[in-house]
Amino acid sequence: MKRSFAVLVLIVAAAMVGPVVQITRPTSAPASTADTHAILTGAVLTNTLLGGFSQVDQVDMLSSTLGYALATRYIGNSRYRYYLVRTTDLARTWTVRSEIPSDDQRYPIFTDFGTVDSDPMIDFVNRNVGYVLGPDSSIYVTDNGGLSWQKVVSNNSNSSYGVSGLTTTIVTTKCDTPRTSSTPKCASELTGYKIGSVVPEYSRSIPNSDLSYQDGVALLAVAPDSTQVVNLRTDNWTTRSSLIVTHDDGRTWSQLLNPCSGSLIEQLVVANNGQWLLSCFLDEGSYHGTAKIFRSKDDGATWSTIVDDTAQRDMVGDLGGTPAYFFFSGNDRVLYAALMNPAGGLAVSFDGGSHWSADAALGNTGGSPGSLSDFGPTSSIYQVWQGPMYVTRNNRTWRLLPLLPAGPYKGFPICTSKDTAVSLRRVKAGGLG
Repeated sequence: MKRSFAVLVLIVAAAMVGPVVQITRPTSAPASTADTHAILTGAVLTNTLLGGFSQVDQVDMLSSTLGYALATRYIGNSRYRYYLVRTTDLARTWTVRSEIPSDDQRYPIFTDFGTVDSDPMIDFVNRNVGYVLGPDSSIYVTDNGGLSWQKVVSNNSNSSYGVSGLTTTIVTTKCDTPRTSSTPKCASELTGYKIGSVVPEYSRSIPNSDLSYQDGVALLAVAPDSTQVVNLRTDNWTTRSSLIVTHDDGRTWSQLLNPCSGSLIEQLVVANNGQWLLSCFLDEGSYHGTAKIFRSKDDGATWSTIVDDTAQRDMVGDLGGTPAYFFFSGNDRVLYAALMNPAGGLAVSFDGGSHWSADAALGNTGGSPGSLSDFGPTSSIYQVWQGPMYVTRNNRTWRLLPLLPAGPYKGFPICTSKDTAVSLRRVKAGGLG
């Protein structure tokens, strides 16, 4: 129903409007004709620096002070551009490093909740070497702290990566349509690189990777000792034969027991202590269905059941009924789950995932996903999409981190006074008084 009048609030909202800008950078993405001035490397990130939609969207902390993140600029028509920013004071302030090759149709934090969950949108191995996902599954790497980027994998119908030790492993799938058929023929390869390098050390074919192009072949997880797990049905319900594993960088493969058969595999998390956590979900509509979690202490040879929520009981108690994304703490004893139900929020388990409780101090997120980044045995940053960041130094209590500082609007400073007078007046809208 249309309102008969509109109320105008005479306050400039920094979160909604702002200048459109372009960064001076070593990467070579074309600038928009609407860009008005340059953002230099080292510029302090404000809530208007990248336009009115400036926000930090994906954090990767390396230490108690140093971390990298992706900041988002909305460029219109449901498209976004991303910038690498760096903090040296535990996310209190951020400075711009470069504009990165970016996927302009999704927020970085949503990458965590896709089906190829071995692929963070941003993954820094150390202060110099880091990876980002680009458009159409392309992968880029930097070896100078994000000042410039090189393409490791070109735009591809399907590529996924993971880092373990000094090696980066990438699975790529290429599809061609034969002249005599309308069905694409696909082939997948496992390729290894030294971290930071764009020159492959090896490339090997993945067996049974041409079953169906609709299924999608992806690297599910990497583990120590040259171990990689591949899901042959990433975009479909898995079967008993969907998971394969190699312990010698793809020279030989074997089938991996798949307790998630009949469901979509969401995630395989490898902890520092060697345990694996496999989660899957059977969506029965609107992100509601059956959730299952399994643990393995022998590289997937056997699995023990943590959660099998076939009865769809209360989600806070057992994480059933909706997907969740899991994060081990730095000491592997505490496990976090960013919930994907309509309320959202963060759940925590202190026994490896058998029992869960919602973190009431953080509250619900209204369905917005959250992401965690560890930077020590008991230290993590929890980030809510389009919301605040929190930090814990003991895995139990959280402290709110500062929001981005207010930036100027059309050259004028944003009013930050706690006492602001608001003027309202009645106007006509759409011919109605």
